[in-house]
Amino acid sequence: MTEHDRTKGYWNIFARELEKVLETHHLSMSQLASDIGIADEKVRRLTQSLHEPDSLPVLNTEEMRLIEEKLQLDYESMRSLRVGLLATSIQRMFMKHRERDDAALMAEQIFPLILQSLQQQTQGVSTRIKQGDDAPIADDEFDLFFDPLLQTIDDAEQELRLSYDADVRNERVARARSASIYFQQAATVLEKANNDLHARKLWQYCHDTSQSGLAAVSKRLRELGE
Repeated sequence: MTEHDRTKGYWNIFARELEKVLETHHLSMSQLASDIGIADEKVRRLTQSLHEPDSLPVLNTEEMRLIEEKLQLDYESMRSLRVGLLATSIQRMFMKHRERDDAALMAEQIFPLILQSLQQQTQGVSTRIKQGDDAPIADDEFDLFFDPLLQTIDDAEQELRLSYDADVRNERVARARSASIYFQQAATVLEKANNDLHARKLWQYCHDTSQSGLAAVSKRLRELGE
């Protein structure tokens, strides 16, 4: 694949997924600044990165929170953005060792695999837990509590992964601290759950995951001298 051929598609996978999400809300990339509050320069770089391979910008944690809240994004939309973040991070890593076209192609091939894996994991855990628990609780209440909680844990785990992928120390520290915030948010929500939810196996799974995540973040911050 030549660079000329490549520019007919998209370079920045995260920007591509972001553009798709915005389209479902009848918004364009240019409206990220006026309607969402993302900085003009970030919007310019994201738009440019769709067709130019010089850089692969993404939204930071605060910007992701902002777009999620402003657009009231559902779990599927946020999952596609998170997978886009991960795929773009992998693409950056590949670009250090391979040609830009090869790195982009690898990241594109990885994206659907990561997405499918997350879909199966979430569906499988939820199905197994619902079928295996005896505590009386409505499915609606179950979903309203655990769906956003699982999303928060996913965010935390991704931020922790990105802490190891970042090129500079400041970003590694920032990602680790962001992961800590997400894991702590999950832990706080779990502790405030009612007794029926405490009886669910999924509650225990989320509790164990958030606690082990906090320990992993603490270890990562110590490694970074924080």
